[in-house]
Amino acid sequence: MGRGGHHTTQDRLDGFARLTVPGATTVSVTDPGTMVAYHESAAEVAGYADPTANARYATRWDPGTRTIITVPAAVDPPTWQQLGLQVTGPGGAAVPVVTYRSSARYDLEPSRAGRAVATFQATTAGPYRVSTARATEAGATLAVGQDIARSLVLTRLGAVILGLVTVLVAVPLAVVTYQARSRTHS
Repeated sequence: MGRGGHHTTQDRLDGFARLTVPGATTVSVTDPGTMVAYHESAAEVAGYADPTANARYATRWDPGTRTIITVPAAVDPPTWQQLGLQVTGPGGAAVPVVTYRSSARYDLEPSRAGRAVATFQATTAGPYRVSTARATEAGATLAVGQDIARSLVLTRLGAVILGLVTVLVAVPLAVVTYQARSRTHS
């Protein structure tokens, strides 16, 4: 991913609401949709530092790529149930929390890595209270924001589609140009 994409992802991550586990924070939702809770901890960082732990693959932080990684890792994050994660919507009602169905991870700086652990639907704009009751590791934080893995896939998909359209337009244009030049030289 280019530098522009890196800054976009970095800015998105920096803009996430964060809370120390255990703890609580308010997430201001302006664009309703699926919100994701990412568990950030030293264990997540260590998962990148030792790619052969537990005979499972992980990816080291590479300053050259600085990208989101979606791979199995050496360390399993706690579940949202283990964290005691709860979300309250703008009206004060409990919002259902579900397990994140993939293994989206990010590692944008050597000291911060995270993995998606849960999602919830923010159906209306407004403040959502996110809280955790239990810590599974000292110094862990929870970052809450939109699904960056999905936006990265959509960005890459857009680039692929643009590339295909360019090829589909360029090839017939080159053939027509070649045929036109062949006729003028005959």
